[in-house]
Amino acid sequence: MAVSREFLAEVQQRRGSPRPSLAVPPSLELSPPVDPLLSDLPTAVASSPTPSRSELPSLAPAASSQSLPTIPSCWTGEELAAIWDAQHLGLILYARQWCQTPEDVAQESFWQLACLAERPQDPTAWLYRAVRNRAISALRGEIRRRQHEANYAQSRPEWFCPSTAAGPWSAVEVQAALQKLSEQQREMIVLHLWSGLTFEQIATVTNTSGSTAHRQYAAGLQALRKLLQ
Repeated sequence: MAVSREFLAEVQQRRGSPRPSLAVPPSLELSPPVDPLLSDLPTAVASSPTPSRSELPSLAPAASSQSLPTIPSCWTGEELAAIWDAQHLGLILYARQWCQTPEDVAQESFWQLACLAERPQDPTAWLYRAVRNRAISALRGEIRRRQHEANYAQSRPEWFCPSTAAGPWSAVEVQAALQKLSEQQREMIVLHLWSGLTFEQIATVTNTSGSTAHRQYAAGLQALRKLLQ
């Protein structure tokens, strides 16, 4: 059966207009079935209408009057990740000169760097200097807890991880030779040779000049070669 255009226009017009409400005669109104479990409840509660969506309580957590404190930081997540990936092994190796918890010292110093409100002029040098201060403080605490320095030296962890690469000296021999150097020479060699810091950065870390750092590094390297011969 064909449908006229006038009928289609009337249907579209009715769709856009609100539907008329149909009044139900009182004689045809149906009362809802009464649940026996609800028979003892007050009539106002049992027969209350279903609340609309707008009247339902919100499931979102209420805003707390005391918001969590925010830590000011001048870094982005990508920048912090790049610094940690580039420096964390050198930081741990550097801290092993003094303390038995180099990983904790490196992580705490890095967290301190991440919480800075202003960027230091040289983040790498700042980070190594923070590790140095924390490691020395940790060393002092370890010495206070131990009765003899010899027992502390025996329990100190290894500086280097075992390597499968062929070389003229083992990690044990290099560590024993480094222990025989002076503290200044050993520090300069570890910072420059294994951590990759420049002498300007080493000067910032150790609070010396670049020429002094280079001179102590050269003297320590010469002494290390003699010990390993």
